[in-house]
Amino acid sequence: MSAIYRGIISVADKFVPAKLAPFWNHPAGPKTIFFWAPSFKWGLVIAGIADIARPAEKLSPPQSTALAATAIEDH
Repeated sequence: MSAIYRGIISVADKFVPAKLAPFWNHPAGPKTIFFWAPSFKWGLVIAGIADIARPAEKLSPPQSTALAATAIEDH
């Protein structure tokens, strides 16, 4: 981990309520890439769903490429 990331986490640790501590400290919790990678991928999926009602000429090629790349990478 980078020093900046460790610093941010150590500051954030002080603000996590006791009830959320097990989730926060879980091996696949918010302190790890195992949490954030799928979270960002779902963000792309939700943005893609929002594009269903948009005309084709208004779609974002970079967003569509990112969504396709994450889908291809999973298979």
